[in-house]
Parts: sequence; structure tokens; C-alpha cells
Amino acid sequence: MELVLSLSQNSFQHLKAGQTYLLKHAFRGIGSMALNLN
Repeated sequence: MELVLSLSQNSFQHLKAGQTYLLKHAFRGIGSMALNLN
């Protein structure tokens, strides 16, 4: 049971890290697009 719990916790942390990574790149892309428009 503990093994499953730690595995799910690890995958959850990986998902959160992936989400923040994608969000950062999305914001960076939007920012560069906005700069190009000006």
C-alpha cells in the first residue's frame, strides 16, 4: 500500500512539474507574440 501511495505521489509531482513547465512556455510564447505585434 505504501509503495502505491509513493508511486502515485511521484507521478502527481511529475504532472504538476509538467503543467508549470507548459504554462511557463505558453506564457513565454504569448509574451513574444505580443512583443512582435507592437
